[in-house]
Amino acid sequence: MERVIEIVSFIMKQVLFQGENICSERDLVDALVQQGFQPEEIERAFKLLYSLPTTLKSDIEELAELSDLEEGHRIFSPTEQKKITVTCQGEILRLFNSSLLSLNELEKVLAEALQMDTSEVGLKELEQILYKVIADEERLLMIIPHPIEMGPSFLLN
Repeated sequence: MERVIEIVSFIMKQVLFQGENICSERDLVDALVQQGFQPEEIERAFKLLYSLPTTLKSDIEELAELSDLEEGHRIFSPTEQKKITVTCQGEILRLFNSSLLSLNELEKVLAEALQMDTSEVGLKELEQILYKVIADEERLLMIIPHPIEMGPSFLLN
C-alpha cells in the first residue's frame, strides 16, 4: 500500500505543478513504470484517485481564492505578547485599525519593540518607537500631539 501512496503522491504533484497542461494518463503510467512501479500498483493508485470525491478541484480553487484575500487580523506572537504590555498591544492595534499605521509600519514597530533592551515595552517605549518608524510628521502629530517629554498620556484616549 505504501508504494500505491507514493504513486498517488507523484500523480498529485504532477497535477498541481502542471495544472491544465498535465500529460496524458498513458504518459503518467509510462513514467511510473520507468520509476520501477508495477502495473498492478499503478492500477490500484488510479482506482484510488478516481474514487476521490469530485469536489477536489473546487476545494483547490477555494484555497486559491482564500490565498488572494487581503483582509486578515494580525495577532501577536507569544514572544510579542510576553514583551509588549497588553495596553501597548491594544494601542498598536488601535493605531493600525484606524489607519494611522500601515501594515509595514506595524511590523517595524513590533520588530523595534522586540529589539529593545527593556524587559517590557509599554506606552512610553511605544512613543519612542513611533518616532523612529513613522516618517510622516503630520501623521505622527495626529498620533502624538505633544512633545515626547510630556509622556504618553495621549495613547489612553
